[in-house]
Amino acid sequence: MAPDNQMTVPNGCTPCVEALQASPTWLESRTRASLVLANGSVFHGFSFGHEGPTSGEVVFNTGMVGYPESLTDPSYAGQILVITFPLVGNYGVPSDEQDELGLLRHFESSKIHLKAVVIQDYSFVPSHYTAKRTLSEWLKEQRVPGI
Repeated sequence: MAPDNQMTVPNGCTPCVEALQASPTWLESRTRASLVLANGSVFHGFSFGHEGPTSGEVVFNTGMVGYPESLTDPSYAGQILVITFPLVGNYGVPSDEQDELGLLRHFESSKIHLKAVVIQDYSFVPSHYTAKRTLSEWLKEQRVPGI
């Protein structure tokens, strides 16, 4: 068990360690972002993942787990997904490991199909043994904004 002043991160997750070490700097330098709806409603938050504008139909998902699967689900193509479960990012993103048939083991397809993702509380330091990268890093790789 780690002393009270130390946090542990999953083995093999260098991005997780880097995220933990960078978290105070990240908190101080967060970029503000807004979700603007067609009816004029504006929701403010902070950007994570790819920083850039986008547009799309806003839809929601009420699932409690499985954000890697939701983000790679082709049925969400071109949409902005609001995940209603309050904490997202806490178990990071697993590897791109393939099964014996050559299919990705942890995802519904080979890429994120969303235009953006909206969450309530982003956990920028994952704590799961399968985490190979943070959600923010994955979104940056795929050029998908998060708020």
